[in-house]
Amino acid sequence: MITQVSNLLNLPVISQHGELLGEISDVVFDHENGNILGFLLKTKGFLSKPQAISTNDVVTFHRKVIILNSSDSVVEIPEVVRLQKEIDSKIKILEARAITESGKRLGSIENLLINTETGSIIKYYIKSVIAGRRIIPAEKVIEIKKEGVIFSEDVTVGTALSSEVVMA
Repeated sequence: MITQVSNLLNLPVISQHGELLGEISDVVFDHENGNILGFLLKTKGFLSKPQAISTNDVVTFHRKVIILNSSDSVVEIPEVVRLQKEIDSKIKILEARAITESGKRLGSIENLLINTETGSIIKYYIKSVIAGRRIIPAEKVIEIKKEGVIFSEDVTVGTALSSEVVMA
């Protein structure tokens, strides 16, 4: 399925047996390659500890729900080592600064178009107060680091968000 990350937020997560396990609260990406590592969950209970799921445990992505192998797939964040490492790095893609190699500020990353089958980012949705919105293909990314997502110098203004296909 091709979708925007914003469409995944607050989606219910259920087991194959139909048990509600929580809702997606955040998507965690590997800053080395831009792929989805897993998801953070909002779970029931006022004092519940933050929970996570690995993309390896997802059986199916639907437009209205994410289905996991079992309720055992929901674990505390430190149990998914790569996820914990990425969270500790404090390198985020969503809301990160978008800049060129030379340091020209393009805006901030407002959303991402992803392929849920491969876990890869297809396009970056950039919002700028001055330049408005633009869409940049993932192939234009040079590096993802704490300072922001670095794009090649040849990035051009994309099409309007409203003309983009956001779900297949």
